[in-house]
Amino acid sequence: WDHPNVLAGMVGNEIMNDLGAWGSAPCVKAYLNHLAARGRKLGERSESTPTARTVLPLMYATQHDSPVAEFHPDEAVKLTLDYLTCNDDGVKDDGVLDNAFIFGINIESWCSSLQSFEYEEGGMEESTYHSLWMTMAGG
Repeated sequence: WDHPNVLAGMVGNEIMNDLGAWGSAPCVKAYLNHLAARGRKLGERSESTPTARTVLPLMYATQHDSPVAEFHPDEAVKLTLDYLTCNDDGVKDDGVLDNAFIFGINIESWCSSLQSFEYEEGGMEESTYHSLWMTMAGG
């Protein structure tokens, strides 16, 4: 990790976008966990390595969409985040989260000057951003 101009390492971008691609989810998660463990090991100090390296944050980015009609895109994004950050027992995995895990969401929607964070341009429909924020916040 001897590159001071690197902000984070990208684990994947929009890999698990449909049901067929969700078969790759265990591989993506294993890759994320392996890189997180390697980063923690490089960050440890010992007699042989008196200066520890800075742990490189890791990132996965998903699209704001759902692989199946039964899930709202916001719920699919939350499921992806929960899957990547939980251990096999369904508990939050501190190993991933200790590495300053960055979860990116590619939202490809139009945002006009009349749109606010909470409402779409017409003022009646909840905006994509507000809806996603509420889902991720647990509200």
